[in-house]
Amino acid sequence: MPHKSNCIIAVDDDRRALDQIAGILDTTYNVLTTSDLRRAVGWLHDDATVCAIISEQVLRHGRGIDLLGASLKIRPDVRRILITNYGDLAAIVGCFHTGEIQRTISKPIVAAELLGVVGPSQVSDPAGTAPQSARASATA
Repeated sequence: MPHKSNCIIAVDDDRRALDQIAGILDTTYNVLTTSDLRRAVGWLHDDATVCAIISEQVLRHGRGIDLLGASLKIRPDVRRILITNYGDLAAIVGCFHTGEIQRTISKPIVAAELLGVVGPSQVSDPAGTAPQSARASATA
């Protein structure tokens, strides 16, 4: 098994969604899953290997956009991805403009789509600022 040097946090109230995310990503990353927003924030503070955080928008005890906004302040280097199938478009668009959200994916989660937004080239360039040719060569 390859050495996993980076960690991804996944936050969702749906255990099946968390298991699916972990199943897709765990061959490449250490995947920490939780439905607890405070636990996710603690991991952001305590684990320097965290390279991305993925959160469902609608949670029982908060909103994904608030968690991703907090993560921007705590660890601006961490990639921020929102999972949503709800239409809170105004709030989501506003978070793109402030940088709190960098990408969205919808449910049901498609493995190729998740890997595309969390893949090594995306994590090494979380802002998506590398020229397209540099991103393509990073995945080759």
